[in-house]
Amino acid sequence: MNGTGWSLDRKVTLTALTGLFTAVAGVMAMGATLQYRVQQMESSLGVLAGELAQGRRTAVQVERLEERVVAVQQVLEEVRLDVRELRQQRLTAWRKKQTHADARAVALLRQTAEKRDAGDTETALQDILQQGE
Repeated sequence: MNGTGWSLDRKVTLTALTGLFTAVAGVMAMGATLQYRVQQMESSLGVLAGELAQGRRTAVQVERLEERVVAVQQVLEEVRLDVRELRQQRLTAWRKKQTHADARAVALLRQTAEKRDAGDTETALQDILQQGE
């Protein structure tokens, strides 16, 4: 090369030149296709990264909701226990009241029966009427 640029020897055939240009064009097309695929993958990766971040936020929100649900379940269990205890207390108080009332009724019936047996039927009837009030 004497500084005049590129030159071709007559020994290089037209077929070889065509093959070389075809190969270079093929390599350029493959490079362009590869670059397009890389861009598509990068954009898909960006979308996936966004979806991953959203998925993580959703997972955190679900975890917080689960914690709240557990707390609410604990409160409900405490309320159930309190309600059971109150029911038991009311039932015990009612049974005591009923036992007392039953005992009083039995005592009044005995007194009435004793008066009747003693021949005081009128007082026994009055006692029965008063018990009904």
